Amino acid sequence: RYWRDWSSDVCSSDLLNGSPNGLAADPAGRFLYVSYEYFNAGGQSYGQQGVQEFALDATTGAMTEISGSPLNASGPLITNKAGTVLYLGSVAVSGGTLTIYTIDQQNGALTMSSAQGPAFGPVMAMDPQGRFLFTAGGGVSGNEIGVDRLDPATGAGTAVGSTPATGPNFILGLAVDPAGKYLFALGQIGAPAQPAVQSFVINADGSLSATGGPQPAGKNVPTAGSSATVDASGRFLYVVTDLGLYVRGYAIDSASGAISELPSSPLSAAQLSNPYSVWNAISADAQAESIYFSSNNGPVTYNVDPRTGALIIAPKAPAPTSGNSSYFVTVVP
Repeated sequence: RYWRDWSSDVCSSDLLNGSPNGLAADPAGRFLYVSYEYFNAGGQSYGQQGVQEFALDATTGAMTEISGSPLNASGPLITNKAGTVLYLGSVAVSGGTLTIYTIDQQNGALTMSSAQGPAFGPVMAMDPQGRFLFTAGGGVSGNEIGVDRLDPATGAGTAVGSTPATGPNFILGLAVDPAGKYLFALGQIGAPAQPAVQSFVINADGSLSATGGPQPAGKNVPTAGSSATVDASGRFLYVVTDLGLYVRGYAIDSASGAISELPSSPLSAAQLSNPYSVWNAISADAQAESIYFSSNNGPVTYNVDPRTGALIIAPKAPAPTSGNSSYFVTVVP
């Protein structure tokens, strides 16, 4: 098993000349997909956009680009539970279309499907059972969470509806607990904008019911849409906030989904690694009590204390190195 981080600083032969905006691995650990978009500098757009496709070596994790890669597309990525479908979300904060690709089970190549579905924006999460896809970051005010019910055979998304978050007025991160009972939204609230987290019960039809009001999550806005995750036990929620300088942890009430901040929270990047780190994204291992961060000093791994939710740096974690900024991180089974 491996984790992958992705940045624009790795070998140019491995990526497109663009800014990364999506990363997904199929659940069996056979294939990896990376999305890029144009980047802006000095008011000008540069680079390319595309989705690169890679086959992964089962022993070493080495990547080989798949024939026909890259696709002329760009956006956030997520695969279904069966590893047969890749969803590409909208990059527009004003809403857009959910594009569906079938994954060739022999070589990992992507083919656009005729099945499509709505999308509410560039932030996506799926329940672990593969029943529902949640999208956010779009709509008029940016606080709506859209729900698609997924067809287990074709992967097609049928709109269930949308739920406005009563707390965050612009959603930047979504996370679902391993049991598929609760959804957590990280976003901005108030003026000037400050981060907040809100929890929802996922009803049988995929609709959402808020468990209460938003919980404060710092003083400065989060940094990325991939900035919320739930640990493997489903007991703790972690979010990256305050411009990437802090990680905040919350205990999840198993009966209601309500959250309360942990005594060990917040932890600064300096406390967790070194004084120069800024977190960009966070991901949890579904099979072990480990949390993975990407940062401006490379990826770092932490173990979760199962009693308290405190984060402890993993003994064999790679040491962060300066000049290797990474934007996304995902776990390959």
